[in-house]
Amino acid sequence: MTWQLRQTMQDQLPAAIKAGDVPRVNVLRTTLAAIDNAEAVDLSGPTTPVGLLGDVERRRLTDEDIRAIISGERAELSTTATHLRRLGQASRARELDERATILGEYLSA
Repeated sequence: MTWQLRQTMQDQLPAAIKAGDVPRVNVLRTTLAAIDNAEAVDLSGPTTPVGLLGDVERRRLTDEDIRAIISGERAELSTTATHLRRLGQASRARELDERATILGEYLSA
């Protein structure tokens, strides 16, 4: 299900770009980048060579890992929005709340 969720996010990114849905584009890009970063190779441990020129296999994330990343991104947006509200930056906080809501839609799908 979560791999499907990731694929859905990737598939919906071009449509969001074409539609000019800036909040959705931003949250999809940052969340997909966070997932990609989590797959980065840990060079401190053993690696398995694949392909050419010393390429190594990326980490394989579980469904729970991907869901946790998305939840973490959502929580970070909400926390930052709360802090911005305390600083009197309500419009910026609303933008982050909107992005958190978008991630919530993906998590509840």
